[in-house]
Order: sequence, then structure tokens, then C-alpha cells
Amino acid sequence: MIYVLSENFRKIFIKNLQKFSGRMKKGALKLLLALSEGERLEDLASRLGIHVSTAWRHVKELETAGLVDLENGEIRFKRSPKLSALLELQYEYNLEELLRDPREDILLEIFQEAKKAKELADKLNLSTRSVEEHLRALRDIGVVQKTPKGYVLTESKLLKKYLELELSDRQVRSVEPYAEILYSDGKTILKRVKKDMPATGVETAFSRFNDFGITVKTPWKYLVQPPVPPTIEEILVHALLASHDKREVALCMVFYVKNRNRLNLEKVREVGKHFKILSRILDMEKYVRYGRQALNELENREIFPDWEDFTRIAETYNIKVHEVRERNLIEILSSGIKQKITIYVFGGYALLLRGWKTITKDYDILVTKRSEFEEIKKVLMKSGFHEAVKVEGKVPVEGYNSTILKSVEGERVDLFLNAVLGEILLTESMRNRSELYVREGNLEVRLLAPEDIILLKLISGRDGDIDDIVTIFRKHRVNSKRILEELERQESILKKRGHVDEHRFCVKALKTLDKVVERGKMKPRLFDLLKAHVMKALILKALERSIVNESKILQFIQETYGLKDIVFREDVKRHLKKIKEQYGKRHEETSRKRRSIDV
Repeated sequence: MIYVLSENFRKIFIKNLQKFSGRMKKGALKLLLALSEGERLEDLASRLGIHVSTAWRHVKELETAGLVDLENGEIRFKRSPKLSALLELQYEYNLEELLRDPREDILLEIFQEAKKAKELADKLNLSTRSVEEHLRALRDIGVVQKTPKGYVLTESKLLKKYLELELSDRQVRSVEPYAEILYSDGKTILKRVKKDMPATGVETAFSRFNDFGITVKTPWKYLVQPPVPPTIEEILVHALLASHDKREVALCMVFYVKNRNRLNLEKVREVGKHFKILSRILDMEKYVRYGRQALNELENREIFPDWEDFTRIAETYNIKVHEVRERNLIEILSSGIKQKITIYVFGGYALLLRGWKTITKDYDILVTKRSEFEEIKKVLMKSGFHEAVKVEGKVPVEGYNSTILKSVEGERVDLFLNAVLGEILLTESMRNRSELYVREGNLEVRLLAPEDIILLKLISGRDGDIDDIVTIFRKHRVNSKRILEELERQESILKKRGHVDEHRFCVKALKTLDKVVERGKMKPRLFDLLKAHVMKALILKALERSIVNESKILQFIQETYGLKDIVFREDVKRHLKKIKEQYGKRHEETSRKRRSIDV
């Protein structure tokens, strides 16, 4: 694509380039300023009145600086993300008015968070009056607006894209010249320096592994900026992001196994998504969970160590990792139980029995009677399992219970009575949709419908659930409406029990489904249906709290429910309009009926 470059674009572009090219010769900058996109070297030299060899030398200098490309005698601007953003932005705004000093600095500050004029003046060392004049000009252009919290950007995606890239560039320029930047996104910098070199930031990644039982000897010091102490989830993600070889990836896997009970898996995935390595996180979960059999199924196979290398490193930390052991659970139960029992199978075990999965180490089972629950537990314990965790029902209703039984080889049976996690009921509709798998002796095995398995996995969010959901969508024609209907049924049950926030199921499901979309590179119809359901529920909740302003509703949804990367202003605007139309019609109908009754 050939761009026509406006004069104000050239001025802004050159001003930004000079930040990087203080040592660049004036001749090269002069040539860059005069350059027309796609111009031939000979024509440019002739127009500038310089020898072709001189022009070639200047172009090579610009090429080395990463500013232009010379291809087949034609000179083109290098397609860096920032240049592309500027090229697009020039058609929407007058760049000289938009980005002239100190307006770019002002925009960068309010891009990060809302600020008042006085705060901006103090931060940028300007007078409040001067800042207010610039803010007025930016408001006239239509890129900022005033809110009770201060000035914020309007919804210009192009401008935000440019500011994010500029902020990242400025961060990079602030880093020590001897530091290796591992990641930068405009808000966070992950870097490493030699241990004996001074550097700003707080320690993270492998530099913090010692604090969590994994001693690592490395000549590097890993740091993150801004200097906010990282959580254990961030330490793990930073380490995986910083890993340069398979041994370091193996250390991340060891850290994950060692600290599995301390890690919040949902937070690990959220942080991984933010740092754009969610697929690596999910691969690590899968590999640790299923062993060498899963290695060839990993999306990032090339970065992971062989299973033998991983287990050898794990053993140096006295950590034993067990591979999946093939065991016929149906045979164990049918040969041991004395009464007729129906079990409802879901999770990875149901996928295995359907032939959609080749390995699993988790067996999820639901029963409907306490006597069945106790007998199955007794049979499993006689077969080598031990009760690892006993979890009484979380709801104040009798008849709910669960337990986790584990074998020494790492197998795990999650046994539930009437409800999963003490909250998600085995409803009559779920029982009716289940399919008979086999009758063996006193045992009847039924598989929950794929839609119900998806729902349970969306809400529970355990290891391997995201990959299992992707598998179901690929293997089965999913009825998305059925999932939403069951979700609404479960929320209604929660509400009847008096739960303060009956919407946490749908919010959790949407967060998990968002990661399914990224992992599977798919966007099932369920995503739009679920998002619409969540938007309606949360907007109504905001309105109940007298939060009526569009911006405040967005803030309420993003901050209260952690949906910053999923819900945006246009979502609120669209669904708020629908709700007002829907309830406005209902109000008119009610008023009309009342008037007719009065008459």
C-alpha cells in the first residue's frame, strides 16, 4: 500500500525519530524528511542535488537505524508498528495539533489513568493554566473528555494504539543500556542484567524461585518495572516468558508442580494472557498433567524438554512426578459395589469414554444418594486410593457432599453427591440429557451431555479444562442455547438459596470461554450469547445500585468483575440501549393496562 504523507505527519514522524537517532547525521535526516514513499534512489539524489553514492550512504544509515527499506532501488518507510499507527492516525487527526509538545505527554499520562489538570501540571512541570489550554484544545479535537475522576481519553482505537506503542518506546529508552529487554508493552518491562550490574526494578522470575523452594543458580538478575512486588503467579509467568532454553522451561514446570497448591490457576492464566503466552501456560499444564504422551500434542512442542530431562531435574529438588497410569475405573467399581448404583460421569473421563481423548488422570463422578457416595468411596479406598480432601457442601442445604481421592501414582477421583463443587446442581434436565454408556453388574454408567460438561468446565476452571472444552467444540456440534439455558437455571437456583451474587457463574464462565477462544483460535456462538447474558445481568445490577452513567457502568463491570479485557464501552452502550428499549416498552404496556383499568 502506498501512503500519501502529509506535511504535519512528516514533522511529527521526524520529531519521534530524532528521539532514537541523536547520532544520525543531518544529511540522513534531511533525506528522510524529503523522501516520498517508493521513490527511486536516483530520482531522490537528483531532486536533492547530491551524488547517488552520497544518497545511498544516507539510505544505508537509515536502513541500519530500522527506518527505511531499500528494495529493487526503491526506498520505502519501514513498516514498524508505530509508523503504521502514525500513518493511519494522520487521516483521522491533524497530527501537529494532536501531538505537538506537550500534548503528546499529556495524552500519554491520561492514557495510563484519569488525571486532573493540576495533577498533570505537577507531573509534567507545567503551569496549570497552560495544561488547561492544551486540554481544551484536545477536547475540541475530540480525543479527551472530562469525568469526575479527571480527564480521560475518548474511544479512539487508533490513538490508543499509537500511545501504547509510544509508551513502550519510552520505557525501552529508560532501560539501562546493558540490560536485555525480555518484554515491554508500554506499562510493564521485564528485563535481565548481570548480577553485579545495578538496575532499577524489583526481582522476579528465576531471581525469586529461591523464595518458593526452587534453588536456581544463574548469572542473571531478573527484574520487572514498575517496581511493584510480583505475585507468585506473576513470578511463574515471568520465568516462562524469560526462559531461553528447555532447561529453564523445565525449572518453570518444577516450580509449577512444587507450588501447585499455592498458585491460583485462574490468575496464572490471566497473567499469561496479558503477557501473550497463554498457549505456553496451557501447554505446561497439559504436559505436567499427562506426561510424555502429551508432548506431541503441545502447541509449543519445541520449547519443552523431554519427559526424562524434566523428571531428572525435578528429582534434584526431591519432587516425584508420576505419569498417567491406565486403570479401568468401571471394572474396579462394578466388581466391588454390592448395591445398584448409577454414576454420572463428566470431565475428562467422559471425553475419554467417548473416544475424544486418549489419556486422563482425573475421574469426575456424580451420584444422587449418600449410600452410593459412601460405598463408592469405600471401594476406591480398598483399591489403593486415599482420601486427600473432604469438602462439605458450600450451600446451607442438606444432601451435598464431595471428596477427592488420590492414588500414589497421581490419579485423582473427584466424587460428588448431587452437586459439583457444592454449588452446581445435578438438575433433572441434566440427568435426562445424559447418555447410557454401559451397565456392568450393579453399576450403571451415564455420560453427561457434552453441553453440560462444557458448562461445568467453564465454571470450575481446573487444570486441562480449557483444552477439553476446545476438544468438545471440535468433536461435537454444540447446542449453545442449551448451555445458556442450564446456566440460567443454575443461577435461578443460586438466587432462591439467597446467594448475594448469583451472576458469578456466568462471569466465571465468560472469563474461561475467552481463553478457550484464544487457545482454540475459534469463536463459538456461545461466546456472543454468554457475553450478551453477562452484559444484561451486570448492567441491571449496576442500575439497581443507581449507577446510570455509561462510563461508570463500564467501570463497575470491569473493576468489580475483572472483565477489563472482555467488556468495552461499545458493549455497554449497545446493551444499555437494548435494556432501555425493552424496559421502556414494558413500562408503556403496564401504564396502558393501568389506564384501561381506571377507565
